Amino acid sequence: MKQNIIKAALLAVLALPALTACEFDQYPTTSIPNEESWRSIADARRFNIGIRAYTRSISCYGWYTMDLQADYYQPGLGYGNNGGLTYNWSFTSSENGGLWSNMYAAIGQANNFINNCEQIEAETKAEETAMSQYKAEAYFLRAYAYANLVTRYCEDYDPARADQQLGLPLVTAMDINEKPARASLAATFKFIKDDIAMSRSLIQRTDPTTSVNDDSYFLNGVHGRVLDALEARIDLYMENYTEAIQLANSLIEDSNYELATTAANLFEQFRTDFGPEFIYVFFASNSEGVMNYGTYHSWSTTEEAYSPYFLPSQGTIDAFAANDIRRAAFFEQVEKVKQMSESATGIYLLNKFPGNPDLLSSSNDPDHTYYQAAKPFRIAEMYLIAAEAAYRLNDVVNAQKYLSGLRTARGLEAATSIGDRLFSDIQDEWFREFIGEGQRLDCLKRWHQGFTRDGRMQAGNIIVQSDPERNINLSVSADDQRFIWEIPSQDLLANPNLVPNWGN
Repeated sequence: MKQNIIKAALLAVLALPALTACEFDQYPTTSIPNEESWRSIADARRFNIGIRAYTRSISCYGWYTMDLQADYYQPGLGYGNNGGLTYNWSFTSSENGGLWSNMYAAIGQANNFINNCEQIEAETKAEETAMSQYKAEAYFLRAYAYANLVTRYCEDYDPARADQQLGLPLVTAMDINEKPARASLAATFKFIKDDIAMSRSLIQRTDPTTSVNDDSYFLNGVHGRVLDALEARIDLYMENYTEAIQLANSLIEDSNYELATTAANLFEQFRTDFGPEFIYVFFASNSEGVMNYGTYHSWSTTEEAYSPYFLPSQGTIDAFAANDIRRAAFFEQVEKVKQMSESATGIYLLNKFPGNPDLLSSSNDPDHTYYQAAKPFRIAEMYLIAAEAAYRLNDVVNAQKYLSGLRTARGLEAATSIGDRLFSDIQDEWFREFIGEGQRLDCLKRWHQGFTRDGRMQAGNIIVQSDPERNINLSVSADDQRFIWEIPSQDLLANPNLVPNWGN
């Protein structure tokens, strides 16, 4: 029988997570010494390299899968049922377990550092400062991993009954014999918030311009503004709307961050992994740390055409008005798409991650290699968090203000709507702004909304149309159990203390 995934994660804290071909390739930075090697600040630094590698590797995990499950895409004739169970909402607890296992592997790595780092005694003020930053990054990793888990494997947070809602197994120590039960959702979110607070109390790199000990190594480390972005996201989910606005607004008013106002500038920032759109960008080079976003284009050298498994629907393309700068920045109209024996021209593909030329090696095809650095926190999200939170507080003026800030930057008119229409406009901006970034499914769950896919196709001859009610025209109700992923089946079998989400 397969081992409990949490146990496996604890045993594997010294190895980087192995991501599936369906997700994005990761490259480890270095090997990590075993847990007995806690003698010097140099040992702590080596372990911190592992902390950063794990943080980077989980930062965009599942984006493609979560968007695939939602209402952006349609299957091409050549998709071969790759992702088909996810797309048609028939997946079981045997699928989509990679997110669970990789997040718990990251949690194990963070616990390894948190529980052992006190063995090292700092000998100088500089070492003490460095160790504080290392600890902050370990607490951030644990909070971030749990934040990624709680949105996928738990119900939407309800303050009135969070003490009764199922949360996550909260693992803080390396015990391969432990069979942890699920804490309440209230306890899980408190755990995340407490880890963010601990990281905040230790962080030495307070903002993106700050280094530590004048050491360039720390310029790639997590900084305080990243903690603000993560906590603003968590506060929105917890319905801590006032706190969410305060944190989001502090980032909006930070001169280090600014929304792009032209298609060329927005595209270039995404292409080069650099610019004031991004609150944090993980280190990447042409030898390590790159994310491969080729899934969205899937160039075939044999066919000399693009052959992605899934293509944006016509409804997705139409959601972006002609004057919306994201239409040009996020999509590319390609000359030829080939699906089996069928082809079509002038098809729009998602081009949000076109490939950073600085991350290519001489062997890469510069036009069809989609290596990018991970960019999990963006200033655009803060505008939408603030707008949604203000709306929930019946603060129409500020909801319109924050929504207008994003809309006008993207080339659209300022928001003037009120009531349900205002909320719908906020939801539409989440849809447009974060295509390709895995937010859609979590938004729908947070709003307690189902969806019906827009079956209109860019070119019907290249799209699978059999059983359309199960794919391109699929309707999903807000109470469908698959809005929440099931705990992997092998974990449920190995750990009798785990209560399943689906009651099976």
